[in-house]
Amino acid sequence: MSFEKPNLPQKNELPLNIKESRAIAKGHESTVWGVEAENKEGIKQVVLKETREQKFATEEEMQESKKFYEYLKNFPGFGKFVPDSLYFKARESADKNPQAYVLQHFMEGKTINKVSDEELYKDPALVHQLQEFIDASIAILQEARRSKKIKPDFHKSYGSDLRAVVLSNFLFDPRYSDNIFITDEPDKNGQRIFFIDTGANKDERTIKAIELMERYLIGNVQELQLKSWKKKVERMVSSQNK
Repeated sequence: MSFEKPNLPQKNELPLNIKESRAIAKGHESTVWGVEAENKEGIKQVVLKETREQKFATEEEMQESKKFYEYLKNFPGFGKFVPDSLYFKARESADKNPQAYVLQHFMEGKTINKVSDEELYKDPALVHQLQEFIDASIAILQEARRSKKIKPDFHKSYGSDLRAVVLSNFLFDPRYSDNIFITDEPDKNGQRIFFIDTGANKDERTIKAIELMERYLIGNVQELQLKSWKKKVERMVSSQNK
């Protein structure tokens, strides 16, 4: 995969003392960077999502992004899977327009579409978390229809993994989303599953027809896929306990 620019400039106006950076993912309107930044405690790794479209750097849009993140973070059952995220806007350099950014702690691991069933289901603690995540995802999709809210983005960015793109974006199966992240090791709370895209889908936020289609059609199919996935996990657990 090629990127427009391989690194963030070390001399920048971001609130980060950048030592090294690399582009690790790219969507239609955003780039995700892995960044080594230095603070008072030393160098730490963070993930920085850069939204390239200037319209999302307005005060109104920034507040909407933050409100949606807080909604996910505070939703019963779902919030535990949402990583702490800092929203801000900044200029990359003095001659650039302001852009929207999201900052998260760096996590070693991979998105769930790159995790095989064998790997995903072999750890009982991870399977238990997965069952909790599926239940919470079903609940938040149901609430989106009930309260006419924007739903979490369970799709996949278009990239080289054609099978995952088809299963996630055309069959609407969250099992193949690249917004669900599995860490290599649990954090201090034992957590290994995270829903890493804390922003609302761009088109769903800005185009009314897509908002309605996502909420009432795609969201409903995603719920059915999640329920099917839940049954599969339950069968796996049952067979392992025999």
